[in-house]
Amino acid sequence: MSDYPAHSKLIAIAVQSGVPAFWEGPPGVGKTSIFYALAKKLDVPCVVQIGSIMEPSDFGFPVPEGQYIVRKPLKWVEELRDTNGILVFDELPHAAPAVQAGMLRVIFEGVVGDTPLGPNVKRAAIGNPVDMVGGWDMNPALANRFCRVKWDMTGYHKVWLKGMIEGWNDLDVPVLPEGWQTRIPHWKAVIGAFAAEIAPHTLLNFPEAKSQQTEAWPSPRMWENGAVIMAAAEPFGVDAQFQLLAGCVGEGAAGEFITFYKNADLPEPEKLLLDPNLFPKTKAGQEYIIYAILTGTMSVLY
Repeated sequence: MSDYPAHSKLIAIAVQSGVPAFWEGPPGVGKTSIFYALAKKLDVPCVVQIGSIMEPSDFGFPVPEGQYIVRKPLKWVEELRDTNGILVFDELPHAAPAVQAGMLRVIFEGVVGDTPLGPNVKRAAIGNPVDMVGGWDMNPALANRFCRVKWDMTGYHKVWLKGMIEGWNDLDVPVLPEGWQTRIPHWKAVIGAFAAEIAPHTLLNFPEAKSQQTEAWPSPRMWENGAVIMAAAEPFGVDAQFQLLAGCVGEGAAGEFITFYKNADLPEPEKLLLDPNLFPKTKAGQEYIIYAILTGTMSVLY
């Protein structure tokens, strides 16, 4: 089996978590192929739609149905509906602004026209940097729906050579372990306390600079996605957690949170169950620490 580029691990984690993910990188490096490899590893369907040739009506044609007008989807929606599959919008920056606007509900809610894809269909997008190949910057509303992962060429020549020799269809991509979702309540509690009580300036921080509005920036929606990302990435280490959280809320806010979490020094739930004396002494106003510890412990028990 061929190795995968290091950042491919990040995109695989994000996609499996159910958080919409956007993968930006140079053309021709194999981004789409890795999505197909992940789908093969998970044994799920993968549908790729080319954003540059889409039209707003592709997200639902108005069709009379009785006394109403409903928006009927294209065939690819039925191929994915109620599956565990992956929907990928390719060439996203080359999608016209009106098409990008049409993607908003699809990306965040998984609804195409009047048709829900189902709760288990994962959504992702791929694109080349606009300053490299042209196109349109994402509007801020769409940008703030994605966990952003950027392609890193470091060490890629070795991965490419191995793939050329051994083949690309058997790329080894990470699979989330069973039960990872049980850690979501813990991370929601800790992140909620941080963004609402400790650093409320990070809860919503819309960038003033237009160039930064198309990147990752903190909002209540993306902090909630960040909690899911932190749970999914936990088995893969703090570095993976930081990079993916930064892809949701930006490096500045993610760095502040990681520093806070390290300094909070919350006990591991498993050790706390064995030795209740590990429960830290808290001060007035630190109820968030108690809540975070209890939700983490409950996630282990149930």
